[in-house]
Amino acid sequence: MEKEKNKIKTHEGLAKSLCYENDPYKIIEKELGPAVRGYRRNWERAGKRAVLFKYPLHLNLELTYGCNLRCQFCLLSSPALKESYKARPTDKISFKKYCQIIDEGVKNGLCSVALNGINEPLLQGDIVKYINYARKSGILDVTLHTNGLLLTKKLSLGLINSGLTIIMFSIDAATEGTYKKIRRNNGFNRLVKNVSSFIKLKKKLKRTLPLTRVSFVENKLNHLELKNFVSFWEKKVDFFAIQSFYNPFVGQKHHKAIEDEFRFKDTPFGICTEPYRRLMITCDGNVLPCCSYYGLNLVVGNINKDSVYNIWNSPAMSELRKKLNKTGQDQPLACRKCREAVIS
Repeated sequence: MEKEKNKIKTHEGLAKSLCYENDPYKIIEKELGPAVRGYRRNWERAGKRAVLFKYPLHLNLELTYGCNLRCQFCLLSSPALKESYKARPTDKISFKKYCQIIDEGVKNGLCSVALNGINEPLLQGDIVKYINYARKSGILDVTLHTNGLLLTKKLSLGLINSGLTIIMFSIDAATEGTYKKIRRNNGFNRLVKNVSSFIKLKKKLKRTLPLTRVSFVENKLNHLELKNFVSFWEKKVDFFAIQSFYNPFVGQKHHKAIEDEFRFKDTPFGICTEPYRRLMITCDGNVLPCCSYYGLNLVVGNINKDSVYNIWNSPAMSELRKKLNKTGQDQPLACRKCREAVIS
């Protein structure tokens, strides 16, 4: 057990990524070549605010609206969502618009895309087509963060063959009872079966990619299951993450109720570097400077009206970068709420 502990590596940010094969990007570099090392070097430079690149290194693309779950600490479970999230069930990023974004990005240094936002990406039935296009166009790193309930053998095969680099499964429990409390769903056993089948299929095909990650948002309801969670998954997946609880309801009436039910411990929040590295595009075309729920209150443009390049280099983004790490009232309200969301 001591040997396994020595393999644990703590990464910066809100999540402690426990990786039993060292840095996952070193594995990806072995598969895809030295360009990956350059990308991760630039990622670190941008994170230190040592350089502002002419284009984001990473884009989150929320291709379609909605989710098949209504987890208690997700914005999609709240009627108040409409105050900040303007997207509608019919909204989606068309494949044509998506290709335009990818093409522009590749020309300007875009290295990575995550095909999800405040949604379940596997609701996009033809998502393999989107992954294929990004990888064939030259995007190095294409990832998905999914609840895994919609996986089938056919879809798993498509994802494994698509060029996807990392697939992240959000689980947050080691038992069916705890999963049901958090997810409001009875799908725990199906999820474990789906993820296990995906891993077995990848092994059968003798593929290294996509790397598999499982995540566990530590809270009052599940923290006693952490040891069993790690024990069950550590020999199965490539890496996993123990993440801090994040309350999306700061300023809303049920903020305290969610705090009381879920808050296990506070997490220090230091310098925010999101607007130096990434943008997020929601399914209605709005562009946000980060992937935080509170980024919904910081819309800096819309892809149906302007290019990602222009939005990234806009006065709105420049002003935000000047203010987001200030203190007190000098900080944007959304940034203050975001910090409160992890240290309440």
